Amino acid sequence: MGTQTAYHAVHSTVSESSEKWPAVIRYPPKNPGNTRVEAIRMEDRKAGYEIVIAGRSVKWPRNEIKYEEVKEEWDKLSPDRTIQGNPAIHYTRANGEKGILLQGESVKVEDGFSVQVDPAHLS
Repeated sequence: MGTQTAYHAVHSTVSESSEKWPAVIRYPPKNPGNTRVEAIRMEDRKAGYEIVIAGRSVKWPRNEIKYEEVKEEWDKLSPDRTIQGNPAIHYTRANGEKGILLQGESVKVEDGFSVQVDPAHLS
């Protein structure tokens, strides 16, 4: 049976050059006998989120998206079917939870997050 590698996020932080980030510990260590904790900055571990806008996969750099950013990205990805006016934007999370994003609001994103606009509000 092969050795499995697991990553475990801990609540403590590692400090280096006055910069702090959550610690991630790798089990087993790369080097048996090496008990050093391998710390990885969370933003280096996750370079973005795979979300779906206008039916297309988009790599989104932040864990949040604003209403205005959804409209701008939609219009860029689908110039032949741009959003008209300021309609409610429906979203679905990876777990199936649904919600509505209104003008001036923002929402947290995760991998698999997708947005839809009522076809009546597309040109």
